[in-house]
Amino acid sequence: MNGFFPPSLDGCPVYQQLPTNLKGLDLAKIRSEIKGTKEFSSLRDKTQLLPSYLFPNIKTSRLSHSLDVAISLKNISKQFFCAYISNMLEIVGLCHDIGHPPFGHMGENILDSHMKLYGGFESNAQTIRILNKYNLNALTPILMKHKEVIPQIRCLKSKLVKGIYYNDYHNFDNHCTTAIELLSKITSIVDEMCYMISDFVDIITQFSTAQYSIELEHHTISRGSKKIINYILSSPSSSTSAILNNLIRENLIQFNLLSPTLDNNIAEINRINHSFISKAGVFDKEYVFVKEKLSLVFSHYTKFHTPNNKDECIYRSICDYLSLNTEKHLINEWSNINNVVRQKECCAV
Repeated sequence: MNGFFPPSLDGCPVYQQLPTNLKGLDLAKIRSEIKGTKEFSSLRDKTQLLPSYLFPNIKTSRLSHSLDVAISLKNISKQFFCAYISNMLEIVGLCHDIGHPPFGHMGENILDSHMKLYGGFESNAQTIRILNKYNLNALTPILMKHKEVIPQIRCLKSKLVKGIYYNDYHNFDNHCTTAIELLSKITSIVDEMCYMISDFVDIITQFSTAQYSIELEHHTISRGSKKIINYILSSPSSSTSAILNNLIRENLIQFNLLSPTLDNNIAEINRINHSFISKAGVFDKEYVFVKEKLSLVFSHYTKFHTPNNKDECIYRSICDYLSLNTEKHLINEWSNINNVVRQKECCAV
């Protein structure tokens, strides 16, 4: 793994190339503050891949994923950087998914469908918005996967746009040095590896290895991806961060940003994972469930407001509230609202 980084950034000099506002931070205090936020706590009841309302025994959540990414970032980065950088990347891992709404990416798409006339909804943009709220926008250049500004008004048939909200762009610190680009790339790769592993483990745990093996027969994958899959199959009970650490130690994952091999391995395994879940009908069931619940609750809060641009701040506030809540809370809200609607319908008859 020596020589993995550009020579000029190898080791502690990375700290010297950080923007001034990223130097000398009280990282212990920031870590504690993030863990104490409602946004971070709510990740415990937010879907990673397989939703708990369809799979009651599922253990993986956005919170467990965030903790795995934080641990893995710290363990990997401390081999190359000073303690300050590895501790900072641990914090980046903790908050990288803090803007994810209930019901995972399905919830993200449903919320965006209701926000197309009011600036849209996107989980990464929501993360940046939350970091601004807690005066942590110095971290945003490392976390910004997509720098496109989301249009304030979009066609109702348009797809979700990944980026940053128009009204939050002026708070975005775009001081992107070579060091920032490097740390951002490391964060992205570790994030992708962690969810690749946890998705795989969730699938073989909730379904079966035999079912997954049948799916594998329909895909052509590289030798490297096969070795990764075989290793994970041999240790599904281990934590995601432990599996990732062992994969790197055993040289089954070549952690090299200068080579496309790792990206290809991740893409191949993710393609198999999502193909399996899709064929199992999970996405279809999830869409029906989430659309019914989230759309009714959203409509309940917005029905008193006239749809026009001047109400964008109201709609954004409602969206902030819904995205902050847990899945259990919103399911309960839906149940209460639905009962009231049915009672009114009965009275009308």
